[in-house]
Amino acid sequence: MNLLPNKLDEQSSQRLKDLEEALDEISVGYDLEPGNGSIHFDHFYLFDKKDQIKLMYQWDVSKNNTGFQLFMYEFHQPKSKNQIAFFGHLNSKIDFGKTLIRPETLQDKIAEIFQPVEIDFATHAKFSREFYVLTLDEDLLRANFPLKLMDYLVEVPKSILEFSNYSCVFSFNSFQKKDILQLVDVGMNLSEILN
Repeated sequence: MNLLPNKLDEQSSQRLKDLEEALDEISVGYDLEPGNGSIHFDHFYLFDKKDQIKLMYQWDVSKNNTGFQLFMYEFHQPKSKNQIAFFGHLNSKIDFGKTLIRPETLQDKIAEIFQPVEIDFATHAKFSREFYVLTLDEDLLRANFPLKLMDYLVEVPKSILEFSNYSCVFSFNSFQKKDILQLVDVGMNLSEILN
């Protein structure tokens, strides 16, 4: 089954080969179908520059009644070549409010000294050291954030997640074959944890 979109014919042959290999590997372990649903990303901070993002293709990934949507997009970067990256989307049974979770950087740690805005969790010091968490509703997040999710994210430290209430997008911002495969595993695990 050809799961590659026709729109990619102009991409470099190596990238196409990597993508085709990744999709073949995914389809061995999961049900993988071209997606046809629609999603509105207007309410996600990660897509606030939507004029620079072009959604190219989507797939529905599932196994044993668990799944998510995998999207490929092109991101226009001024003064450089456009980049292709992937992200996943799923719906959660847990309301996280408006929350962003990403790897914490040295700059974040320094900024916290002068302007503390990040949410830390005393119940999970390692997660709090490794991830930068911002939310509009701290009480809601603290009440609903599962310890199992913190444990899992520590295992995949380059994960970026954003929640808009019950909707979650996640990414590594990469086109590498190994990252696409890991993103699928992350999507399936997140779907199980959040549902």
